[in-house]
Amino acid sequence: MEYRMNEEDKVKSAETDVKNWGEIAVIGVGIKVSNAETMEDYWRIFDNQIDCIREMPQKRQEQVENFAKIFPMSASQEKINFSKGTYLEYIDEFDYPFFKITPREQN
Repeated sequence: MEYRMNEEDKVKSAETDVKNWGEIAVIGVGIKVSNAETMEDYWRIFDNQIDCIREMPQKRQEQVENFAKIFPMSASQEKINFSKGTYLEYIDEFDYPFFKITPREQN
């Protein structure tokens, strides 16, 4: 049996949680999910059970290939095989200072 929460159920669930926990303050909510730029996109993917696994974006493949030219891993490996996955589009825009980590740590 499959169950999908509608908006009314989501609100009731949140209200029940608040009653059980006491008073809380929501400071902010953020999420980065492959193929979703907004919370509405996220819920559309979640509610419709959309599979976000895909080929690695071409720009990212080119970046990996350029990196591999500088630091060759194996002379016998002529072509890099890329795996399917859930890739974020703008990973190069990660805000590492916000998380108080160095550029080296972000990689």
